[in-house]
Amino acid sequence: MLLRRVCGSLETLSAGEGTLFSLALGLAALSLFMLGLGLLGLVTKLHALALLGFFLVLPWWLEKGKRFSFSWASGASIPFLLMLFAFFLSWLNTTLPPIGNDALAYHLADPKDFILHGRVHPIPLSRESLWPYQTEMLFMLGLLLQGTSLAQALHWVFYPLTAFSIYAFGARFLGRREAVFGALVFVFTPVVFALSGEAYVDLGLTFFIFLSFYAFLLKDTLGELKASLVSGLFCGAALATKYSGLNAAVILTVFWLWRKPVSLKSALYFILSALAVSGVWYLRSYWILGNPVYPFFSNFFGGRGFEFGIQSSLGTGNGVDSFLLLLWDMTFYPKLFGGDVL
Repeated sequence: MLLRRVCGSLETLSAGEGTLFSLALGLAALSLFMLGLGLLGLVTKLHALALLGFFLVLPWWLEKGKRFSFSWASGASIPFLLMLFAFFLSWLNTTLPPIGNDALAYHLADPKDFILHGRVHPIPLSRESLWPYQTEMLFMLGLLLQGTSLAQALHWVFYPLTAFSIYAFGARFLGRREAVFGALVFVFTPVVFALSGEAYVDLGLTFFIFLSFYAFLLKDTLGELKASLVSGLFCGAALATKYSGLNAAVILTVFWLWRKPVSLKSALYFILSALAVSGVWYLRSYWILGNPVYPFFSNFFGGRGFEFGIQSSLGTGNGVDSFLLLLWDMTFYPKLFGGDVL
């Protein structure tokens, strides 16, 4: 698989883990190549088809025709069918016209503007067009080849991919039953199901952050250097998806530095591989506006931007009960914390 070419032989991974990790790297690489076309002013359907064809042939060429596979636990057919049913229902949402506020405001609108101009460029009077746009590059590919349905489907794919990642993680570290239960909980979490069919980026962010922590926990299996490299690549994909990935990057960097004995080399591998995937987005913003995280922290970086505080109308309060129920409320009542009304 592609993963083996990136960081050497990884026979210690199961077939399912290898497939998931390779698909994750492939999606991140596809997005970077789409960005490359955009920066070169080559955003056309012909170039998109050529790039997609290359990525479809590449795995077969690297593995000389070997099939990817993903094993499922025996006796887990009923939960598996339930998840397939949820995947099908959520996929139906991708065939409907987009209605999400952010999807219409910039997740789809900006890639459409890039297509109209034939290049990826800073959009005047836009605060978002210089954000990390990894998933939006996939949306741009979808809009070029078909339209909003394919664009939304390219976010939907992170729904089953994350579910199978949770299953693979549970099967390795906990057990088959716990793995199935964990995947079921994720699949049938209301906010996850609601977002899966929209042209948003949150499930992609979830997928890459989860795989980054997953790879970190494989350090004893893969070896520290290989694990740090793979974890960094996935963390970089999260950083390239949304600024929220910075939180995970900081935490994982601390984890790598917290190892005893401390391995500065592993931490360096992690940081450099993360920057290799995400650095172009932050450098682009810094080059154009002098702020790598525009429009935030303008008081520190200078230039245009804004500072803001937490709105008092958001959340459920600041009492002990609100704190204890925070994760429950965020999961089942996301509208209380801002964003679209789901």
